[in-house]
Amino acid sequence: MPLRTPFLIGLLALATVLPAAAQDASMVERIQRDVERMRGLSFRTPVKTGVKKPEELRKILFEDFEKEEPLAEMRAQERVIKRFGLVPEDFDLRDDLLAFLGEHIGGFYLPEKKELFLVDRSGEGGMMAMQQKMNDPMVMAHELQHALQDQHFGLDRWMELLEDHDDRLQAYKSLVEGEAQLIGMSYLMGNKGRKQVDMKRLNQMQEMMLRMMPQQKRLPPFLQENMMFPYTQGAEFFQALQRKVGWEGIGDCFNDPPTSTEQILHPEKYFGPQRDRPTEFRLASSAMKKILGEGAEVLYENVLGEFNVSILLRALGVKRATAAKAAAGWDGDRFVGLGCKDGRTVVVWISTWDDAEEAAEFERTYRAALAAKHPDDVVERRGTEVVLVAGAQGAELPLLLRRAFRSVKVEETWRPLPAMTETPDVVDLSPEEEKGAKALAQRASGEAPSAARIVPEAGEAAGGGLWRSDELGLTLSVPEGCRVAADPLALGDDVSVAYFRGPQGKELRILCVGEPPESLAGQLATYLEDFALLGEERLDVFGLPTVELRFRGRAREAASAAPSVSCLRAFRCGERTVALVASVSPEQGPEAARALAAQAQAGLWLDRAPAAFAEAPEDFVHDGEVFKLVVPKVLSGEVHTAADGLMFSQTDPSGAKVQVVETDPADVRAYGARLAARIPSLGAGAKLIAAGPVTRRGQVVYELEFEVGGRRTRQLVVRAGTRLWNVACSAPADSFDRHRWVFGHVFGNFRVRPGRRYRSQGSAPSPRKKARRAYK
Repeated sequence: MPLRTPFLIGLLALATVLPAAAQDASMVERIQRDVERMRGLSFRTPVKTGVKKPEELRKILFEDFEKEEPLAEMRAQERVIKRFGLVPEDFDLRDDLLAFLGEHIGGFYLPEKKELFLVDRSGEGGMMAMQQKMNDPMVMAHELQHALQDQHFGLDRWMELLEDHDDRLQAYKSLVEGEAQLIGMSYLMGNKGRKQVDMKRLNQMQEMMLRMMPQQKRLPPFLQENMMFPYTQGAEFFQALQRKVGWEGIGDCFNDPPTSTEQILHPEKYFGPQRDRPTEFRLASSAMKKILGEGAEVLYENVLGEFNVSILLRALGVKRATAAKAAAGWDGDRFVGLGCKDGRTVVVWISTWDDAEEAAEFERTYRAALAAKHPDDVVERRGTEVVLVAGAQGAELPLLLRRAFRSVKVEETWRPLPAMTETPDVVDLSPEEEKGAKALAQRASGEAPSAARIVPEAGEAAGGGLWRSDELGLTLSVPEGCRVAADPLALGDDVSVAYFRGPQGKELRILCVGEPPESLAGQLATYLEDFALLGEERLDVFGLPTVELRFRGRAREAASAAPSVSCLRAFRCGERTVALVASVSPEQGPEAARALAAQAQAGLWLDRAPAAFAEAPEDFVHDGEVFKLVVPKVLSGEVHTAADGLMFSQTDPSGAKVQVVETDPADVRAYGARLAARIPSLGAGAKLIAAGPVTRRGQVVYELEFEVGGRRTRQLVVRAGTRLWNVACSAPADSFDRHRWVFGHVFGNFRVRPGRRYRSQGSAPSPRKKARRAYK
């Protein structure tokens, strides 16, 4: 879980709430086997475990706060949540939270380090020691379940992706902690088989016990309940989910997780016939700063979500049942808190509701609650949208209201991206040597099940995505619905480079031969039975000379099968010919085959400009201190280098642009998927065209292609040394394809020299913080 303060979703977890004692190796081994059996998955690599004293935990927490959450940033966020009325004015967010967490965390798992720690409170005596002895096994089972999740689903990827959207992060946390809580509590109650405890009843008992603890009274309900939510409501959600899809279906849920607390509170909105997806807003915070005048700054921007809307109403004096009912029609929201030069805190919050009736109910409830405590705050409704403006003065108010109602609204189009659905590589799971994982896999337990295959193999995961051949220097955007499979035809690995199977019997092959494209019709006639050439054309595809053949036939080794209808598109790639062959059933006809072949070629990228390219480009080589960039000279234009992350920029008169940007280190898959997930919300007409991880020269990189604001961009993300590098090639959408082969040439020749830092005439880029994630 990330140690981060935006609504403190990362920190606010009671973890296993009650303390845990030092463990011995035999206890860990025994519980590990039981967790494997309960969950139906096997550990793929050993889990490093350890024990921390309370003072060591407090030191870790303090260091994380100092490193990841500067005091000024926490104070800025504190101003905003106080202006909402979520915490009292005299509450010290940093100090009180540090003290509380130092007393209550019983164990935690760090996905980045693949380490599990328990907190030994046996020396504190009294009730703490008694609770510790009772809860040792439950704590260990809970934390081992996190390690098991991480090994199969890559928890850190999702935390990287979701860390700036608290409602979505809370929903994901509820899935993660809900499963761990169910496993841990089942273990504690002695249900080590598939029989489950009733989490709803257990949660009611646990909440009663926690409310009796004097330490709980130190924190406002907003923080207490956000802390408990993933463990209580998350466990109930997970139990409902598991009963619906079974253990075998849980893997798919980790790859396509819930995206709002609304879905956690109402599980049918996640796994029902039609998922209720939240609406996303894009607030014009820069324009709002201008309205507030010189010296205004953005303090904090995020999402409340249904759960926190209900807490907000209760914080203003609304009864629990009334607040829950008024919040239940939530469909999406976004707020921004701004600081003014005169010391005021201004909050602008827009929410949208399922229908006008739900919006009106919330407006009435919220307006009445505000009237008693914040009578100067303004709430206005237009149809299904409700806007709050708090702290504004004079002419600021109508301008902020107008700007809020003009916010860009996009229905959440979240879908699992290939980078997020691949099982993590074993070598990435632990700092230990790979041999440790192999030894564990070969262990003869007689009890633990073999690891279930939760997701398809890489390249097959979600359909679509990207496929790459480093040998050919070729990247393909796989048509939606097609998946990598074994080629049923014995063409040989030197000929059949890749095979994809799609819906309704569609097939796509990538073949590589030495003969020129013009000779392929004759070869097909000798290889296929019942061969009939239906059409032949010479095409120019983005400047790439292409031979297209449409034909009917049946492979000799498939004599009993019906003849298929195919479209072949062949072109030269270096010294070889690459052919894309799309095949469909006879009923679908040659036009369906042609459409599939055209779709495949439209998603094709080559590392080298084709030999027959109209303007065989000479290269401009930018040999920077840290990277080498080769830009074909057909892109004319002044070259710029700068500090603050932008390393290289060149724009030619046609509007084509090449840029290299350096950023802080992160998981390549998670960083790329995070970029891809944001594209649809960047404005009207924004669309993601292709995205996914591929391997270039033995290194995993993330590539994505998208269109925003009339420009189309192809971007490559690669990690080298201690930094991430983004190479972006873009052009106006209507001229982008003219530059396709030139841009591919740029990607194919980009090199980074790790270990050497960039130094410009200006200051070096300032490192951004990277949140530390800990699951408790």
